[in-house]
Amino acid sequence: MEDRITGVNADTKPGNRKALSVLFLSVFIDLLGFGIIIPVLPYWNEILGGTIFTYGVILSIYSLMQFVFAPILGRNANLWN
Repeated sequence: MEDRITGVNADTKPGNRKALSVLFLSVFIDLLGFGIIIPVLPYWNEILGGTIFTYGVILSIYSLMQFVFAPILGRNANLWN
């Protein structure tokens, strides 16, 4: 049965469930990183003697790496299906 709004088939096959579970796990780990790392990063920065500039650079690198590797991981997910 196809959903009228999204056009997605509601009958998921076992292979599709496995692929979706890997996708959801990947997104969960990504969001967990933002939820855990970013809130405690200012404390680590202060303890290790970093400046505000250091904190900004670390946040920028973290986001840049996500920007760089998201398409690579997406392409690999499509290849491995």
